[in-house]
Amino acid sequence: MAIKKKKGTRTGIEMYNQISMPTNILLSLIVFAWAMLCLLPVLLVVSISFASEASVKANGYQFFPSELTLDAYNVIFGADSRIPRSLLVSVIITLVGTSIGVLIQAAYGYVLSQRSYYLTKAAHIFILIPMLFGGGLIPSYMINTGVLGFKDSIFALILPGMVGTANIIIMRTYFKGQLSQSILEQAEIDGSNELRTFFTIVLPLSLPVLATIAIFMAFGYWNGWMEAKLYIKKPELKPLQALLMDIQGSINFMLSEEGQKQATLLNIEIPRDGIRMALVVVIVVPIALVYPFFQRYFVSGLTIGAVKG
Repeated sequence: MAIKKKKGTRTGIEMYNQISMPTNILLSLIVFAWAMLCLLPVLLVVSISFASEASVKANGYQFFPSELTLDAYNVIFGADSRIPRSLLVSVIITLVGTSIGVLIQAAYGYVLSQRSYYLTKAAHIFILIPMLFGGGLIPSYMINTGVLGFKDSIFALILPGMVGTANIIIMRTYFKGQLSQSILEQAEIDGSNELRTFFTIVLPLSLPVLATIAIFMAFGYWNGWMEAKLYIKKPELKPLQALLMDIQGSINFMLSEEGQKQATLLNIEIPRDGIRMALVVVIVVPIALVYPFFQRYFVSGLTIGAVKG
């Protein structure tokens, strides 16, 4: 016999989740203070990147420098005119690699989530092999350059990071726990094939996990530099990270004793700290602007895809 809950009474969970106004205000203040602690270093970096060398020497690091200048950015963008092209290369790599990679991994994860496929077990083993047994740097380099011909090719910057076992497992877990089998069965009864079901039903219902994996992949592509150092020699194909490393090497020379002598002869004052902070701004700001558009999907996609299943 079922026990009916009296009207006006609250269960233990409801009482536990009830937050009083003072507690809510206190928690909000704590979260706000923590957010400011995370934001202030970023603002300080941006501020120093616009500060003159004389201002930094006289007053140290300040949120409001006494003298503003664009010298640091002039040094960076003047050191190599290829920065706009490298920025475009990084954007292309990130967009193409992320979009195609998410689609491939979603398709693979969907297959693994469906027990009706007779090769599901073999597909599980297939993705676990590279996760447990890595080929190593030298064999990978030999295959990518000698067999696949990826030397000085933009494909060397896209294909190696396009598929990840962890991403596939997260997607499989999400599909297995969140997709209603009754909807898929109804689509099959209505005459929809697997490809149409995947694109018209599965993907639209899986935006949280797709956005989560897209963020992971976009960060990986944007911050990647190892592949460019290994496979790319042509200056016009270097992504932003690799090019900025080259510029940093030039800046290190400029900040060295010999570089300072040349700067003195040319009557140029090199903003030491401003250059380093400006490099951080150039690297971080573009990808940071993308995150807010995916943030609302991020938490739900990560937790559901990693816990349920």
